[in-house]
Amino acid sequence: MYLDVEEFIDSYQNDTLKELMWHTHQLLLDNIPNVSYSIKYKVPFYQYKKAICYINPQQNYIILGFVKGRQLSNHHQKLVGEQKMVRHYLIKEEKDIYDSSLLEIINEALILDINEGRKK
Repeated sequence: MYLDVEEFIDSYQNDTLKELMWHTHQLLLDNIPNVSYSIKYKVPFYQYKKAICYINPQQNYIILGFVKGRQLSNHHQKLVGEQKMVRHYLIKEEKDIYDSSLLEIINEALILDINEGRKK
């Protein structure tokens, strides 16, 4: 069992995926103000008010899952998945992390999280 996100990433055996996870982790820290993160359901989750996204390593890539991804515009057609709410952004190489569309998706997910708290 992992105590924290850093330990989770450091313990990963595949060096390529470990590096992708570190870059993704840093991107999230840099672009979600006051983000908190922890291990939930055995993977790193990132939240502002509520859970926004998570990192889930696969065999040859990582998934950046957006908890309310179905509610995102996805005008770049970069989010995939058929689940009820979650949509995935697939990261296969470093350039996928620094694609401008990912920053737009993260920002839209953050705005959705902020605005949902105001609806009450």
